[in-house]
Amino acid sequence: MHLLKLFLIAMLTLPSTLLAGLLIEPYGGMGSFSYTGSVKYDGNDSKLSSSSLRGPMYGGRLAWGMGDYGLGVDYTLGKLNDGGETSDLKNLAGIGMCSFAPFRIWLGYLLKSSRTIKNSDYSIDSTIEGSGFKAGIGWSMSKAISINAEYITVKYSKDDDPYLRELSENDSGFLLSMSFPFVIF
Repeated sequence: MHLLKLFLIAMLTLPSTLLAGLLIEPYGGMGSFSYTGSVKYDGNDSKLSSSSLRGPMYGGRLAWGMGDYGLGVDYTLGKLNDGGETSDLKNLAGIGMCSFAPFRIWLGYLLKSSRTIKNSDYSIDSTIEGSGFKAGIGWSMSKAISINAEYITVKYSKDDDPYLRELSENDSGFLLSMSFPFVIF
């Protein structure tokens, strides 16, 4: 109870210039990732062949900012292709942001990442899950447009395939995007 009172007093006595408000930032761009790893499939060890995934990605960030700093979430969707199979990607990250006008920097922990692999040769879709990290930098061309580059790395360790015993897959790559940040309050 005392902590809540102290928080309310601090919020009411802070200079209004420190209260930035709510950041809403939709974005879209192109992602490029490579993956490596191994699986135990029906009792046999198998190494995954290295491959690249590329395709469009979009999403948004929602953050509460105070001054030049903010905390929030980032949600990304993507439709990636490695030349034969397509994958639907979903990432949910908790992020921390700071701003050094005209640049912004963010770091995030991917709370949940899932990739549904759609194999055209077989009618079986497989979903893998994992977690990871992301780091990004954005350059604000104007108050309403930002060009961004992110590095994302994910370690997948779960698969919904009943024949798969162990999965260890590492994905890493970049997302280049354009975003449209705006602040409410």
